[in-house]
Amino acid sequence: MWKERLTKKLETAKQKPVFYIVAEDVKALYPSLYRDTVTKALECALEKHSEYSAEARKIIVELNKICLNNVVTQYGDQLYIQKNGIITGDNHSVSLANIAVHYILQLIADVLNEAELFRRFIDDIIWISASEISNERIRQALTSAFENIGLELTFRQACTAEKTGEVEFLDVNHCVTIEDDFGFVSKDFVKPTAEGRQFINGNSHHPQTTFKSILFGEAIRLRRLNQRKDYYLSSLNRLKEKAICSKFPLNMTNDMIALASNWEDRLRPPKCDKKEHPQVWATSFPNLLTLTQKEKKLNPKTMITYRRPTTIGQKLTNYKDLALNKTQKQTKGGSRPCEHCALCVVMEKITNPWYQMFQNC
Repeated sequence: MWKERLTKKLETAKQKPVFYIVAEDVKALYPSLYRDTVTKALECALEKHSEYSAEARKIIVELNKICLNNVVTQYGDQLYIQKNGIITGDNHSVSLANIAVHYILQLIADVLNEAELFRRFIDDIIWISASEISNERIRQALTSAFENIGLELTFRQACTAEKTGEVEFLDVNHCVTIEDDFGFVSKDFVKPTAEGRQFINGNSHHPQTTFKSILFGEAIRLRRLNQRKDYYLSSLNRLKEKAICSKFPLNMTNDMIALASNWEDRLRPPKCDKKEHPQVWATSFPNLLTLTQKEKKLNPKTMITYRRPTTIGQKLTNYKDLALNKTQKQTKGGSRPCEHCALCVVMEKITNPWYQMFQNC
């Protein structure tokens, strides 16, 4: 959608337009958010985007206050209560932060609509403007809106009128280049803190199809993010190094990288016409997960998956028999209905006030 808007700019402009690419994030969002701002944002969200009654909305807000005011964390041997902001990593912290930032941006929505593109993920924001005036208006509006509630912003900017420049946003890096019609191209971005990253260990008891799926999904993501083919091939080499560091099977890794290197379509991999379904064999023995070359030649469509063996708890509990109301009094072992409580089907005929109460719920 945003590319269509930029294309119209290219078609109507007498000369190549200049785009401003700006990314910003909130400095220390979680510990810096005021409790009052979170409460107002939650009240606004419940009022506009829910069908709860006024009493129900009030209860939800009060429960949220209780959760925020009673978070206890441990550092060393001491226990602490966080009185300011919201704790990072708590169960509902991301949802509250998302609601709070949305509440702040609603106040300046008219100014933000001047951008050709405006996207947000929690506190990470990126926009593309076609003029320096609108770009500065958006920057000032965002700075003022966040400063009013005690939050500080950091900006990163690139302009297509310059020869070089780049702006990263999440896992995408926007690089300025004069070769492209829009003045910039996208490529995947790896954070410096992610150096030496690994997948699950290739020696773990997973079928080979699991490692193939990981490489396949990563290759799709890289092909979508990298606009140029040389960027994509370079990213595939990094993906191969990561797979080797994770001890993935070397032959399988080489085959998957070679297959993905031929993809041309950025949005999806080429379709594979498989009319026959693969033959799947499940085993509980990890040593049998790998087929020999001879076995692969005999039946190329065979796949092996790992099935977890039955645990002691599963052997002692017969959920299927209980669900199907099977009576197996002759078989020893496993759990069976005791026929002495209101949970058993046999007790339906017995008048039990607690049982009747649960039946009416």
